[in-house]
Amino acid sequence: MQAKALLNMNEIEQKYFEKLQESRKEDLKVFSKPENRGFLTSVIDKYTESAHFIYELLQNADDACATKAEFRLTHEGLTFVHNGKERFTISNPDNIVEDQEAGKLGHLNAITYTGFSTKDKEGTTNKIGKFGVGFKAVFQYTDTPHIYDDGICFKIEHFFVPYLIEDLQERKKGDTWITLPFNKVSQDKDKAYQEISHRLKQLDNPLLFLHNLKEVKWKNNESHGKYSQKTKEEINIFGVKCEFLLLENTSENKRDRLWMFSEETEIDNRKLPLYVGYYIKNGKIDTENRSNLYCFFPTKKQLDVCFIMHAPFVL
Repeated sequence: MQAKALLNMNEIEQKYFEKLQESRKEDLKVFSKPENRGFLTSVIDKYTESAHFIYELLQNADDACATKAEFRLTHEGLTFVHNGKERFTISNPDNIVEDQEAGKLGHLNAITYTGFSTKDKEGTTNKIGKFGVGFKAVFQYTDTPHIYDDGICFKIEHFFVPYLIEDLQERKKGDTWITLPFNKVSQDKDKAYQEISHRLKQLDNPLLFLHNLKEVKWKNNESHGKYSQKTKEEINIFGVKCEFLLLENTSENKRDRLWMFSEETEIDNRKLPLYVGYYIKNGKIDTENRSNLYCFFPTKKQLDVCFIMHAPFVL
């Protein structure tokens, strides 16, 4: 283990890490058997849309209470930086089931395995779910994601085996860095660069239904852009929250105005936020506008109506 990485871990956390690493190595032996290899690839193949992991990273940053995030793309890899307040944690690997049910599973435990996340069993209204299966989408483009955080710095090999690494000198305290080197043999670096560049330029309202993120910047070797969201007016009418929002996408020189109406409702014994929004054009509702159904981020289901709708119950 790297000395600098250990500076941020207490003795108990070090023991948990060593135990978790050995456990994941044992798991690897099982999944490396010919009859089980298809399981790992199936997790990645479920994301047929190129660069879908970008939305997953934004979800994770929002869950960590980040207000700003940035993507830095080169032909060698992608770095994602955010200012989330919540630090990476590790819990006792022997208590994975109990901790999962109690919503106390460590981030590192969750990110290194499939089928678990740190989302609580009730499905909270203010968390989308951290580091579950969704994070595995990064393995479309890398074999070894690196994560740098005040709590711990580590990389993941073979999908779920963690190894401690040294911190980056340029990382500011309080920031979390996730770097994805383009080192996957089956993925051409230039193709990865082009696919991710294309997605970064055309994110569809990435901030609209998040709770904390208000600004997302991106840059590659040729250009840069920024997505931002500001609330210009907010009122409450009979328990319905009404917000007038300004949305900006600088890469497309696009500005939208939107009235968003939201309230929480109980579905299957869970409280879920429901939203309906109307684009405003020349002081009136834009009746020509059409969009897809949202579940935090846009789905492929198109609505033939002049409003946008956030429907997490679809999940």
